[in-house]
Amino acid sequence: MKTLLASKEVKLFNSLSNLLSKNYNYKVIKSDNFLYAEGEIPIGIVAHVDTVYKEPPNIIFHDADLKVMWSPLGLGADDRAGVFAILKLLQKGYRPTVIITRGEEKGGIGAYELISKIPKNDSLKFLIQLDRSGFDDAVFYDCDNKEFEKYITGFGFNTEFGTFTDISIIAPVWGIAAVNLSVGYLNEHSDIEHWFYDSCHETIEKVGWILDDVAINSVHRFKYIPCKKRKWSFYAEQNAGTV
Repeated sequence: MKTLLASKEVKLFNSLSNLLSKNYNYKVIKSDNFLYAEGEIPIGIVAHVDTVYKEPPNIIFHDADLKVMWSPLGLGADDRAGVFAILKLLQKGYRPTVIITRGEEKGGIGAYELISKIPKNDSLKFLIQLDRSGFDDAVFYDCDNKEFEKYITGFGFNTEFGTFTDISIIAPVWGIAAVNLSVGYLNEHSDIEHWFYDSCHETIEKVGWILDDVAINSVHRFKYIPCKKRKWSFYAEQNAGTV
């Protein structure tokens, strides 16, 4: 994780492309702002490599007893923790569809480029973004598929509300349900950001259970159902002309 945190964005983005193709035998579609690698398990796992900081931290503190990392320069676990989680899932042998974006912190640049260049894949059952603060949160934004919400929370997550991440752009256009799950960071976008890696590993384990369930059982495709009375989200407000 320290290597991920200390990596410059473009270098990490290119390294992930090479890793997916050479180490894990994915066929990677690469643009300036997204990687799309279709996998064997029909679930899209999403994370972004960019952070709010101009430079990655060169000082990272680690408390092994509390199992937490932080940096006075800004840690950037939002969303290097999501990238870490995806790599751990790959190391465990899972092969979901992997989507890595850039520019999420600048309004979803990579997500918008993705939906403009990659047509929706009807074989995908749903999307999971690994880009939420906290410990057991599941955020569905303006997707109001109650069956999907019940399915995801059945793996030990609790429904919470959020404003924006890549899936709030991708899911409505692709027409599939999506959720953003906690990966253990707190106080993101600040110099007191902390990453609790036990919590991240718990999410990795739960996502593994979800991937196992989809691979073994006949889990159907969950459709994107927009809220009749909108919750606030970046995508919804932008398309209403108020942003």
